[in-house]
Amino acid sequence: MLLIKKCIAKTYFRSASSKRRRLIVILLLVLWFYFIACSMRLQVTVYKIKSDKVENPVRIVLVTDTHSSYYKEGQHELLDLIDKQNPDVVLLSGDIIDDWLPRERGYKIVEGIAKKHKTYYVSGNHEAWTGDIDDIKERIRQYGVKILEGEEDTINLNGNDVKIIGIDDPDAGKRRYKAELKTLQNTDDTNLTLFMAHRPERYDDYNTVPHDIVFCGHAHGGQWRIPIIGQGIFAPDQGILPKYTAGVHKFERGVMVISRGLSLESPPNIPRIFNRPELVVVDVIKR
Repeated sequence: MLLIKKCIAKTYFRSASSKRRRLIVILLLVLWFYFIACSMRLQVTVYKIKSDKVENPVRIVLVTDTHSSYYKEGQHELLDLIDKQNPDVVLLSGDIIDDWLPRERGYKIVEGIAKKHKTYYVSGNHEAWTGDIDDIKERIRQYGVKILEGEEDTINLNGNDVKIIGIDDPDAGKRRYKAELKTLQNTDDTNLTLFMAHRPERYDDYNTVPHDIVFCGHAHGGQWRIPIIGQGIFAPDQGILPKYTAGVHKFERGVMVISRGLSLESPPNIPRIFNRPELVVVDVIKR
């Protein structure tokens, strides 16, 4: 009888120990998923692009899709990170201001960047969805930001003459978008020409405009990304397994640089999985 009791006790403790091990493994997997797969730590991605149109390096910081997110007190987490990159110019390629979250948080980002850096802006669909896009642009303009609406601006960056052109998001008005695109088709791209837009899936439109590099966002990296291969799962206007969500894409005319965006909390609150918010840095160097 005693032997039977001992056997039952051993079986029970082995079973209990096995359950505890399984529970620990599950908890570790949950923690790993939360801290690694769902990490929201800001990431800096640097690309180097060679060009015959520069003598000296030009450093460009691309900021997209902040969606009025909160980057700690005074937005300093993001602003300090941008400052550390020591950019020659900062490009804001849309959805800096959200149509749901407090606009002042987005304006604080713009103000902080423009105080220290040459800054350009084009609209995104979420600014258009506010119904107040002209007021938003006027506020951004007050910070000294150059807003591009089918226009061009030539500036000197580190000893190089660089042309920056930009176009509004189509949701700011289809007629406006088409008119701006038509105007930009007359661009002279003798100098390095940077083309600011919001939506990467519109590259066929941008390809009708002379340019060297297009800068986009919008796709949020596909929201959920498959590790190792880096394939996004879904992007607006591209659907399942979208083609243009991040990275550098080469075309016959030029290249397109896509940021995964910096959004932390834009509604609907779908988590970013294996898709940290991204600040993109592009170094254009002499070929």
